[in-house]
Amino acid sequence: MKLQEEKTYQENTKLIAGALKKFGINKNSNDYDDLFSEGLLIVVKSYKNYDESKSKFSTYVFSQIRFMLLKYYDKQKRIPKIKDNYDFNTIMVQNKSQDDNSEILIKAMSKLKEKEQELVKKRIFEELSFSEIAKIYNKSKQAVQQMFKRVMKKLRQILVLSGGVFV
Repeated sequence: MKLQEEKTYQENTKLIAGALKKFGINKNSNDYDDLFSEGLLIVVKSYKNYDESKSKFSTYVFSQIRFMLLKYYDKQKRIPKIKDNYDFNTIMVQNKSQDDNSEILIKAMSKLKEKEQELVKKRIFEELSFSEIAKIYNKSKQAVQQMFKRVMKKLRQILVLSGGVFV
């Protein structure tokens, strides 16, 4: 292989491995090799479809691999355990109007339990502090923070499966 091709190959194998790791698929997983191979095929196909003016190649490829992994989880009827540090505002759908994003968010919120919905509304929409919410629920601030973190993780997973993407 030429030096440039070897460098591109190494960079993209790291990208594929990172995407698999982000979805909780490690090298010991049964499907790791198959999914890694799918990722390599996506890299090759992406060279043909890549438009340099829209984004970096690695960003384009990662989004394609992520989509493949979401389809994989959808076929398995499992919710991916996505390891991320994204906040609530980064989950909205790219290239959609604000109305479309609102509709997606409303549908995702409806899948939460009533108490979880109330917590999200109080924290995000009413902009109450954790201390204020703790007083309302008669719980400690730390308990409310942990509950909110779990609810947000659940909401992220619902949004990802319903078409939300990370930006």
